[in-house]
Amino acid sequence: AAELAETLTGKTFQTVSALDAPSPRRHYVFIDPQESGPSQPPDLADRLGRAALAGARWGKSVMVCCPNEEMARQSFVQASELAETEGAEDVAMSLLLDVGTNSASIDDGETRQGRATFTTAFLAATLLPGDFDGIILAGCPDSLRTARQLTESTGRNGAEDAFALFYADGKPESRFVAHNLDAFLARTPDQIVLDPDMAEIIRPHLDALYRESKGRVYSFSQDILGNPVFQALRREAAQLASDAESPAAPVSLASVDDEEWTLWHDGEQVGSMAPYRKFREIYQGSVLVLNGVKYRVARVDAGDESGGPPQVVLETSEALANLRTLPQFQAAVSVRDESLRLSPAPGISLHLGIVAAEESLVQVAVIDESELATVLGDGADSSEIQDIVTATFAPEQESLWSKEAPAFWLNVEGLLADNGQAISPPALNAVAEMLRVGVRFTFPVDKYDLAIYSDASSIYLVEVGPQAQGIAKRSLDLWREMLEFGVNLYGQSPRATGGLLPYFTYGQALDEAGGLQLAARLLEMTRGT
Repeated sequence: AAELAETLTGKTFQTVSALDAPSPRRHYVFIDPQESGPSQPPDLADRLGRAALAGARWGKSVMVCCPNEEMARQSFVQASELAETEGAEDVAMSLLLDVGTNSASIDDGETRQGRATFTTAFLAATLLPGDFDGIILAGCPDSLRTARQLTESTGRNGAEDAFALFYADGKPESRFVAHNLDAFLARTPDQIVLDPDMAEIIRPHLDALYRESKGRVYSFSQDILGNPVFQALRREAAQLASDAESPAAPVSLASVDDEEWTLWHDGEQVGSMAPYRKFREIYQGSVLVLNGVKYRVARVDAGDESGGPPQVVLETSEALANLRTLPQFQAAVSVRDESLRLSPAPGISLHLGIVAAEESLVQVAVIDESELATVLGDGADSSEIQDIVTATFAPEQESLWSKEAPAFWLNVEGLLADNGQAISPPALNAVAEMLRVGVRFTFPVDKYDLAIYSDASSIYLVEVGPQAQGIAKRSLDLWREMLEFGVNLYGQSPRATGGLLPYFTYGQALDEAGGLQLAARLLEMTRGT
C-alpha cells in the first residue's frame, strides 16, 4: 500500500498497522497544507470545503469541526459554491453554529447519506459524531483527547468503518501532530486525577456548600466532602455568605480572575484566549496564525470601567505571508512550599510543591518563514534561528506575568556530566523541551495550561492554566513515561524526514545531542523506580 501510494503521488508514506487503530477500523489521513510551500499560505477553508463535498458526493455523512464561526462560515460557503458549480446541488449541506444564529440546522428526518455539516458545536450533546461516517478536523483541537473522542466515536455509533481527516493549521504543534501520525494513533492520553487539595478547585464551591449546610459545618460531613474540602469550609465559614445562591449548573473549576480575552477582526470575533496564552502570544505587532489565517495584533484593549471585556483587535495583510514573530522571555522560579521530595537515584531528586513563577517579555524577533524552512531543512539546531532574524523590537509597554501555582520539578544538581562537570544548562533546556513534547501527548490539556522552565539544575512543570487539575501531582508518577515519549519523537530527527519540531526557541541555547544523552541517563538510572 505504501509503495502504491508513493508511486501515485511521488511522496513517501508511512504504513500504520490496523492493530494500532481502534475497532472497528478507522482510516486516518493527516495533511500539512504548509508542505505546498511557505511563500503561499494555503486556503484552509477551501480545502475543508472541497474535502467535505467530496465525502458527501461519495455518499458519506461528514462533520467538519471548525474552531470558530468564521472558519465554519467560510468553509460552508466554499463548499456550497463549489457544489453549485459542479452540479451537486443534491448534496445536503448545513451550517450549525453554537451561538443561536444558525443559517441552517440539521433536520432529524434528513438522510445521513451525502450530508456535510460545518459546525463549531462538535462537543455539544445535540450533535453526535457517531451519527457521521467521517470527521474533518480543522487544525489541532485544544487537546489530543478531544481529537481522539471525536474520531473514535465516528461511524454510525461505532458500528461501521469511518474516516478521520486532519488538516493542520499554521500552529507548530498542529503541524507536529500531522507529521507524527503514530503518536496520535498509538497513544491514548492518560486521565487526569483531580487534586482536591487545591484552593483553585475548592474555593468556587464553598459558598454553595455553606448554603447547603445551612451555615453549619458538621463534623460528620468530613467523610462526605473529604478532608481538604471540609477543612477549607470550616476555615472560611466566617467569610462565606449564607444567602449565596446554590448553583443550577456544575460550577466551573476556573478561578474567577481568569477572564478570557476575545480576538476580533473586522468587527467579528475570530477566537478567544486565556490570560497566560494571551501573555505569551499577544503583544503590539505580534504575528499569529488562527485557523490557517495570519494576523497581526493591531491593538490591545484591557477593557473599560463599565465592565467591558478585554479585547484584542487583529488585522490582516499580504505582507504577513512569510513573517513570523518569535518572542524571547526571561523567567524565574522560586519554591514557596515543598510538600514531597524523592530521590530515585544518586544525584537525582523529584519534588512536589508550590512555586512562584515570573516571566517577562524581553524582545521580539521577526523572521522570514521561507528562510526558516531552509535552515531547518539543512539540519540546523533550533538555537540557530537567531541567524535568520531579520529584525527585532521591544514591546511598547512592559509585559509581565506571575503566579503561584502547583508544580512538579526534577533536580539533577548532584548529577555530573561525563567530563566530571555539572550538567550544562543547554542540555537541561533540551530535556525540558522533550518533556514539553511528552506532556502534550500525555495529558488532555492545552499547551498553555502548563509552563515548563529550566534553570541551572532543575526542570519545573508548573500548572499555570485557569483549571488547576492536579497535573503536577500526576507528573510525579508519569515523568519517565513523558520523557521517554518526548525523547522518541525528538530523536527521530524530524527535520530530516520532512517534519517539524513542535516548538521554536529564541534566545535560549539548546544542546539537543547533550539533551538526548542526559535524558537517556535519567531514564536508565531510574528504571524500575
